[in-house]
Order: sequence, then C-alpha cells, then structure tokens
Amino acid sequence: MDEYLRYGFYVEAIIPVVTDEDINDSDNLRDVRNYAASLDVGFRSWHAFITEFYRDIPAIFEKDGEEVFLNMDVFETPCIDYWFRDFCTHVPENVTPRLRKEARQRVLVLASLLKAHKVLERRK
Repeated sequence: MDEYLRYGFYVEAIIPVVTDEDINDSDNLRDVRNYAASLDVGFRSWHAFITEFYRDIPAIFEKDGEEVFLNMDVFETPCIDYWFRDFCTHVPENVTPRLRKEARQRVLVLASLLKAHKVLERRK
C-alpha cells in the first residue's frame, strides 16, 4: 500500500536502469540480445511492443534511488525496424557482440525495458 501512495499507482517492481557499465560487458550485451530474440517479436513490431510495454508497465525505473523516465525518443528515427531486426537476434556464445557508439542510448533504453520484462514475467 505504501508504494501505491508514494507513486499514485500500484508498483509491482522497482527496476534499476541498465548502465553503460552493464552494456560494456559483452556477456551482458549478449544476454540482452538473446532475451530479445527469445521473445519472438517480429522486427516490424518491436517499436510498438516496447512502447506499449513501457506505457502499461506496473513498475518504475530508478537510478541512485531516484525515479527516472526512459527516453523513448531514441527509437523515433527512420527505419528503426531494421535496427530492431539486426539487434534483436540470437548471439552464439562463441561470438563477441559489439556495440556501436551511435546505438548506445537505444540499447540502454531497450535493455532496461527488457530487464523489467524479464522481472515481471518471472513473477507471473
């Protein structure tokens, strides 16, 4: 009940945002990509999927004990579907995934959303 009073809605989870340090680790980056691939979302559906998930999520994101809002504008770019097509694919253990500098903010937001998705799915 305290969490409801604090935020004005039911908060099922408080999710720490994914950090640069997290995605600089190739194993963590591989885990993010493989989890995305496991969801079996078509590449043309990813933008809607994450936007609707963020809109409806019964959780908040936090950094250093403060609530933060994810910048979904990073996905408002032409041909974003093709970025999802390329990023949300399975990465084998023998391959070291790389992160392009220009995709960093996008990956941070997507990884935070997928982290929340994984936490909430485990609670079902």
